Amino acid sequence: MLQEPRIEKSPGLRGSVSFFIKRVIRRLSWWYVEPRFNEIRAISEDLQRSVVFLRKELELAQREIAQVTLRLHELEKSKSSSH
Repeated sequence: MLQEPRIEKSPGLRGSVSFFIKRVIRRLSWWYVEPRFNEIRAISEDLQRSVVFLRKELELAQREIAQVTLRLHELEKSKSSSH
């Protein structure tokens, strides 16, 4: 799942100033970034649900194909033994 990037503080005065500026920019830009971030997160979750659904459907189709194949072999055997 998507998570917002972490702001890490580097050592020294430069790191402290950089950390402070990044926090200020993040707080000032949340109105722009947050809706897009949430939209991307929602799309990612929808895709994940779709993949799970499709995986289940594929497994079901594979089981059905196996059953049909088995039934076909049984019919072919019964047909060849009746001749």
